[in-house]
Amino acid sequence: MADVPTAIASEKLVASFPGQVQMRAPLAQASTTTLVRSLLLGKCFASPTLFPMCMKLMKVIINSNSALLSPDRNIFLRALVRGLIYNHFCAGVTPQEVKEKVASIKAQGYAGVILGFSREIVVDDHEDGLMSEDTQRNSNDKCIGEWLHANLDTLKLIGTGDYMNIKFTGAGQSTSEALLAKKSPSRQMQEALDTIVRQARSQGTCIWVDAEQQAFQPMVDKWAIDLMRKHNRDGQAWVYNTIQAYLKASRQVVLEHMRLAKDEGWTLGIKLVRGAYLTSDMRERIWATKPETDENYNSIVRDVLSKSFPPFDKTSFPGVNLFVAGHNKESIRMATKLVRDLVASGEDLKPVGYGQLQGMADEVSCELVQLRKAANDSTGLSEEEARLRRQMAPQPYKCLAWGSVSDCMHFLTRRAVENATAMDRLQDGLVEVRAELKRRFLPFRS
Repeated sequence: MADVPTAIASEKLVASFPGQVQMRAPLAQASTTTLVRSLLLGKCFASPTLFPMCMKLMKVIINSNSALLSPDRNIFLRALVRGLIYNHFCAGVTPQEVKEKVASIKAQGYAGVILGFSREIVVDDHEDGLMSEDTQRNSNDKCIGEWLHANLDTLKLIGTGDYMNIKFTGAGQSTSEALLAKKSPSRQMQEALDTIVRQARSQGTCIWVDAEQQAFQPMVDKWAIDLMRKHNRDGQAWVYNTIQAYLKASRQVVLEHMRLAKDEGWTLGIKLVRGAYLTSDMRERIWATKPETDENYNSIVRDVLSKSFPPFDKTSFPGVNLFVAGHNKESIRMATKLVRDLVASGEDLKPVGYGQLQGMADEVSCELVQLRKAANDSTGLSEEEARLRRQMAPQPYKCLAWGSVSDCMHFLTRRAVENATAMDRLQDGLVEVRAELKRRFLPFRS
């Protein structure tokens, strides 16, 4: 706890800290092109008629072998898809495009990015449906090798303070089968994982382990814990595992992670999301209503940040780094306010990251950026006051994929199918988008 003078100073900082109710036009920093695309896509994804039509069209393009329907080979189709969809959600096709996009996002005031390579590794079946042991092994080795190099190439595009998300099943059939069979990773896969984390650590980048469908998730958790056990030492979380709050067991999963971290002396990294597999996961394992999911999500955030996660309290709490990922404005505002209040009470908190998908929830992201800029303004503050103000600052991130237009369409379609509610949430920001467009083009309208 802080001493009395510091506590008084921090309380004054909270009183003067710009709260969300004082925010003015957070979307003012967004480009007009981004706002117009957000409005059009938001209407499309929220429409019970247009959304299924667009999904069918995207699937036709993805599954077609025709050069005419290939965004990578048809320059006219590529221009259409890039202009309307790809550029809104994705980072770029080439490394140079990605670097420019990342630089642009950081220039807006974001703390960094979460970047992932969109291409999935697909194992081709032998023409008669069977593969010899040697053929199977060579295919598996090739998939893991391609997955490793794709992730190492991605790390080259980001740096200190950024994150890279990885998906274990992206390493191919053998890895997916090992997860389903509840086996440890193969030697090649384990070497690939360690290589990725070592490279990330050397450049100050953290790794997100993405959640998977429930058939895979128990072993995804185990593999992620093994990585954290090995690499999250000396008070630093380099690897984060994803917890899906729409699952009834998610709080117990967090507790089990915390117990292992406490008993074994490593730092737990948690990326908390609501969930991405609502249409494919076992429904009985998911909260029945959205309010139940919201309460579970918010309670995990509150208890981890407050270090009051029974049976752990402040005196026994393990080292935990929390990343709050989500598009729900109320949850994000609750978390940022809680951080300010805890710092004011003298708690020494680690920086809390907040992430939203590129092209979605910009009204939430821009508000976080404004709070971060205000918190980092030390004008007229003492050195101690400036330190406390920085500690209160949210660390906003944008999460995006990169790769060819065709590969990213696979990524976008899968996300739309698996998490239709995330697409529906585009509608939540339409009010702010319309208001910002009116402010720009109808400035004298009341």
